[in-house]
Amino acid sequence: EQHPSTAGAYMGMASVHRVKGDCRQALELYEKALHIYLATLGQQQPRTAGAYLGLGLISDSMGHPARALEMYGKALRIYLATLGEKHPDTATVYSNMADVHQSLGNQAKALELYNRALQVYLATLGERHPCTAMTYNN
Repeated sequence: EQHPSTAGAYMGMASVHRVKGDCRQALELYEKALHIYLATLGQQQPRTAGAYLGLGLISDSMGHPARALEMYGKALRIYLATLGEKHPDTATVYSNMADVHQSLGNQAKALELYNRALQVYLATLGERHPCTAMTYNN
């Protein structure tokens, strides 16, 4: 049970539950995955950041924007330290943080974060990629 592959399976199941709208089950599975990643891989690992990202998504879905931003912040710090500024995963966190700020009415902060995400997507994925197009739309 305490293996990164097990955590990966939990992440996959959590994603399915999140899409189905079963937030409580998704939250539990993301937390299990995070616990395993922390125990086996440590804090400064992109897969650990992915678990924080999942927790941010589900926290936002459950109406907890402060917790979502906290989880996104943890994911961002890890991605910046391990993958760097110019990586699509880093851009995804910027975009997700922007979504939360936009929903809170913090338009200036949302725009700043969307612009960061867009610059990274353009540099790494190009103008025609769906992530780039979605960020233009935001």
